[in-house]
Amino acid sequence: MYKDYEYWYKENKDLIDHLAHHQSLIYDRYQDIFNVLNYVKDLDPKKIDSDLEVIFDSGFAYIYDRINYIKTYLKDNFINDLHVFLKYEEIFNYYLYVEDLFEAFGREEMDIEPVRSTLEDVSKEALDIINSRKQYDKDTIEKFDLMVSSVVPSSKEVLTVPEIFNRVNEEIIIKKAQEGIE
Repeated sequence: MYKDYEYWYKENKDLIDHLAHHQSLIYDRYQDIFNVLNYVKDLDPKKIDSDLEVIFDSGFAYIYDRINYIKTYLKDNFINDLHVFLKYEEIFNYYLYVEDLFEAFGREEMDIEPVRSTLEDVSKEALDIINSRKQYDKDTIEKFDLMVSSVVPSSKEVLTVPEIFNRVNEEIIIKKAQEGIE
């Protein structure tokens, strides 16, 4: 699995590096996942327990899917013009967040029907703005935030995959600091 990740990463390195170079919100969204995957990949195999294997497998499956989706979307809708795509990255990043949120609700054993309609509305509107190359501003993102926050129950913490990997990455940073590793 680690060799598969290395091969996949090399295959997608140009896109990942371009997103990083442009300080893309999309890269920021996935940076913790890359950090965790690279950390586990570089560990001595004897130090990789079943928890780290599950973390790695889940993270790789997730990032594989998301980067392939971004590549396909970029190719099909922007003729691989990353610079034009990045003009809509804030709203596309929000779209990815809503998709992640929808999946997070699906992982939880709870009724997501009350939020399904709102999340679908936000997704459709975001994609419509991008696909039609409509103008948008901070008010659009704030409107989406209000729509989403109005249906997400505050009584239950629902974490998206990037949020989970953010926490895992923080734990790794703490562990490295305790071990004196940079």
